[in-house]
Amino acid sequence: MFSRFGNIHEIVIKNKYAFIEYSSPGGPDAAKKAIEEMNDHPYSGEKLVVEFAGKRKANRNRRGPTRDDKCFNCHNYGHW
Repeated sequence: MFSRFGNIHEIVIKNKYAFIEYSSPGGPDAAKKAIEEMNDHPYSGEKLVVEFAGKRKANRNRRGPTRDDKCFNCHNYGHW
């Protein structure tokens, strides 16, 4: 489904989320095109949410969200 936008370097699936990294060159352009065409696309009775991922966080000692994490629902910080 997402390989038509460019060469996929890595896919990581965590619960109901998938993180797709495209190979360079063309990685950022492939990601931008995937976002433009696949955001709100229907899939299995749901609409996909396709967006750029935030910066990768360094490994933390504790599990769960921190005050610096963005809410997946409203996109504000400080709560989940």
